[in-house]
Amino acid sequence: MVQEVGEARDDRGRQNAHHDQHHQHLHQRHPSAASFTHLCLPVNALVHVVCQGREKIIIQTRYRDAKSLDSTAHPSKTTVQRQSSWRAAYRKQNRMVNNLIFPRFQSAVGRQRGFTLVELLVTIAVAAVILAIGVPSFRGTIASNRLTSLTNDLVGTLAQARSEAIRRGVRITVCMSTNGTACATVGDWSAGWIVFVDTTRAGLTAAVDAGETVLSYTQPTPTNTVVRGGASVAQYVSFSSDGTARTLAGGALPGGAVATLRVCETSTALPDATRARDVAISSVGRVETSTPATVSNACAAPT
Repeated sequence: MVQEVGEARDDRGRQNAHHDQHHQHLHQRHPSAASFTHLCLPVNALVHVVCQGREKIIIQTRYRDAKSLDSTAHPSKTTVQRQSSWRAAYRKQNRMVNNLIFPRFQSAVGRQRGFTLVELLVTIAVAAVILAIGVPSFRGTIASNRLTSLTNDLVGTLAQARSEAIRRGVRITVCMSTNGTACATVGDWSAGWIVFVDTTRAGLTAAVDAGETVLSYTQPTPTNTVVRGGASVAQYVSFSSDGTARTLAGGALPGGAVATLRVCETSTALPDATRARDVAISSVGRVETSTPATVSNACAAPT
């Protein structure tokens, strides 16, 4: 027992001598690190100093005899306790050194997690300018696309009616309709329209009589878009079996050789020069579109 105590004292004496020698050598090579060495010099530890410039010093510790302790087949209880305490001291000292050496670096990382008030205000100002420039132009694009789409729908309906009249060899009529089953006699074409087989052609206004078939129905036009017809096509357009446009009585279109339906956008997003499209139906049944020179947002019917 006395011999073991003596050996332990000799071992501690050698370790302390090694500690003093290493501390003196470290102080000579890195004077700025001398104030940190007492934090990272536990018993039986090697100290490695890596200099980055003159101000930043990274101090790491590594156990000198960790391998020999781990490789021991049957370590004693005292050895295991000593090894565990060294590891705990190693982790604690590393945290202390990092907090002392890198406080500025850690605070800089924390500041990058958000935006300053100035940055936020600048971003909002730039977004407001972009929206102020882009939104009016975007509204005009939407209105123009809506106008073009509705004009194409109307031209397609007239072309379908003429084609069906020639194919079937019967009268086909297109009239205003609010419900998709009957012709309307008041209002304008904005309420919607239907295409039907008109075999009776009774009266001066178009009507779906018993036994007549509705071929298609177009729903009411979008908001701010209207469709209005001239005097000869205010309520209907009718095609005979040879494809020509006729009145219900079978005569030529009144008011000249061309009847006009106008598709118009009431929104102020479009200027007067581009807010309307005229759909002209000739007496031979040909359908053409054009842009009138100037139409106000009241969108009056063509004359």
